[in-house]
Amino acid sequence: MAQKMLFAALEFPNDINVAGRLFWYGCRDQSIAEGDWVLAPLGRHNRLQKAIVQKTLWATEEEAPFPIHIIKYVKCRINENNGQNNGQDMDMVPEIEIQDMARYTDGINVYDDGNFTPYAKGSEGFEKICAVWTGMMGLARQMPAFGVSLNAETTQAIKSNLWLEFTFPQEYCNNGMTFERLLVNVDKSFSGFNVIRYNSQYGYDGRCFYFDLIGCDMHDLYNAIKGVGATTPHH
Repeated sequence: MAQKMLFAALEFPNDINVAGRLFWYGCRDQSIAEGDWVLAPLGRHNRLQKAIVQKTLWATEEEAPFPIHIIKYVKCRINENNGQNNGQDMDMVPEIEIQDMARYTDGINVYDDGNFTPYAKGSEGFEKICAVWTGMMGLARQMPAFGVSLNAETTQAIKSNLWLEFTFPQEYCNNGMTFERLLVNVDKSFSGFNVIRYNSQYGYDGRCFYFDLIGCDMHDLYNAIKGVGATTPHH
């Protein structure tokens, strides 16, 4: 039997451009109910705004009230009066472009056939790898389709082949999907690839971003990582 997900129809009463309209969102927090106040990304820039849950629905992906590959997700439940969650200011999780994520990362991790090597921001290895990554992503196009990662499978997969992971000093989001780290399987022949999100609450579970290199591949990035690793002791 297909697994059901929780969906919520949200109203954003404080936004005059959409007040009175309902928008369907996915809910990772399965306790969200009608009448709850939440924060959710709205609009092209996915700015987090205060909304009230007007309806909820349990449905499979095939029965979803909005196309599952482009649906956005509720960020969290909040207090109606002060817009806070657990007493902490939830004004906005910063939105960044995945192509620019090297600007925001505070370190990178390389997993090479099970060997783990971290590179701190400012180190020679960090700068070399980020420079090639940034050049490659300048050619990439983010696609509307989303893959799905399972934490157990991903943590097993990084024990073989070559993986590159970006770590961040705070939580960021893109397209309404939050992350604390971003993980990529690097293969010379790949001309398209998933960017897997990591959150402390869910691990690597959840939807991934997908990028197309438009006729190019990951050859240069693969060689750059291998080249740096050849001069760096493994941990």
